[in-house]
Amino acid sequence: MKRAQITIFIVLGLVIMIIFGLMFFVKNSTSDIVLEKKINKIYGDFLTSTNIKEVVNGCLVKTTQEGVLLIGLQGGRIYDYQIEDGYHIASFEDVIPFNFTGRNPNGTIYNVSYGIKARTIDLPHKDEDYPYPGSLVEWPYLSFEKSKLYENNPYAHLFALYPLSVGGQRPLLPALCNTFGINRANITYAGQTCETYSPVNDSVQEYLNKYISQKLESCINFTFKVVSNYNISSGNLSADVLVGDNDIIVFLNYPLTLSAKNKPPITKNEEFNIRPKIRLKLIHEAASHLIGRYPGNNVKADADNIFFNITGDDPSDCFNGASPCLVNGISASKLTDYCIDYFDCNLLDKHYNYSDILVIEDDKSIIDGKPFRFQFAIENRRPALDFIDESVGADTYYNNYLKSVSGGKNASQLYNKPNQPISTSYNVIFTTPGSAYLYPLGLDPDEDELTYTYDYVGTVGGFTQVSNNALIQSGGAGTGDSILRVNVSDNEGLYDYQDVVIRII
Repeated sequence: MKRAQITIFIVLGLVIMIIFGLMFFVKNSTSDIVLEKKINKIYGDFLTSTNIKEVVNGCLVKTTQEGVLLIGLQGGRIYDYQIEDGYHIASFEDVIPFNFTGRNPNGTIYNVSYGIKARTIDLPHKDEDYPYPGSLVEWPYLSFEKSKLYENNPYAHLFALYPLSVGGQRPLLPALCNTFGINRANITYAGQTCETYSPVNDSVQEYLNKYISQKLESCINFTFKVVSNYNISSGNLSADVLVGDNDIIVFLNYPLTLSAKNKPPITKNEEFNIRPKIRLKLIHEAASHLIGRYPGNNVKADADNIFFNITGDDPSDCFNGASPCLVNGISASKLTDYCIDYFDCNLLDKHYNYSDILVIEDDKSIIDGKPFRFQFAIENRRPALDFIDESVGADTYYNNYLKSVSGGKNASQLYNKPNQPISTSYNVIFTTPGSAYLYPLGLDPDEDELTYTYDYVGTVGGFTQVSNNALIQSGGAGTGDSILRVNVSDNEGLYDYQDVVIRII
């Protein structure tokens, strides 16, 4: 046979093989298309004939509301006895038991995390800064350096303690968002970002993600059936919470797997999202600025400014730095000494009976017909006695207070007599016989009512207590220097004092 004839047969063979290959490919492709159409029809019929979408969406709404309620009632955290990998309560004194049903013995108990704790655990007596040695300044410096003298940095700094964490000191209140979550600032499609982030999964966002993802499994509880010889089952779902400016958006990816005998399983993903109008970002930012000490705060608030009233004052550094924190619809109130006479606090040390609970409510964020409630605990902190001395500065709070109660006299006019030089060996000077008033002034970081008591360390005499915080000296004592201990205490008994050296001439 000639070579040309052999070549023709080879070419014909290749053509035949290609034809059969194309026929096989077309057949298989056609089969795949038919199978895909069949699967899509089965899946579509399944969705049409069941209420799976309504079940999942209803559970997504339900678990989101439950999670947000827990976040609000528990100071921004959900605990490890409520979800897997939740926040662990190391001690009963880390939380305050709270009954949301009006102190009903059968009501659910929620543990409220602390947003503010006292600076020292050596209550009620030991603290390196007590008795408080200097004047309290109404507009304190933004920072306090221990290396500076008190008179050079007169700041009421000692009223809260923060733990060290990544990046330095930050408040006890958990951050709003997770550093590696959907609200990261470098994700352009997020649209909104948070003010505070946590890299250690201690964030409101992370607790909500965990709660919704874990509780959806048990909530859905859907009974799947065999459809056209295909078994349909659910896969591992995952939820993501995006914190918006005036709402939260919850995304859910819900996989459904179709499997049949001798066929590979096929997974279809159903996506759900809800957008409840809960102003979580505004409320959390208000809470963090009322507490103070977040990076970027221009106004130091309740955590370290003894003059700040957490329910009556409103920082103006929220929402990009130039707005009030309690915007329209958001209000703050306080449950004072919550645990006193409350049976669920019996395991706590007596000191924690005097902790307050700060409640922030938003009547524009409604859950189950009620305003959303965010609250955290405030540990009772000791008061400070403003420095009693005739030479206190004209800009001090005490000097202005004296003017208000003495008819306009400042400290030197009220206490110091003509031709008597100001001395460091005594605090105030009176003449005898005569009449003179002593006006001690204590301040409490928790706005507790204060009680004043007096004790003569030396022989002063001639003083009569005319009110809770006023003494009158009406003569009768000898001349010389004596000491009067002025003590100021709150309702728990936490106190500050000053041994006032009185010179009588």
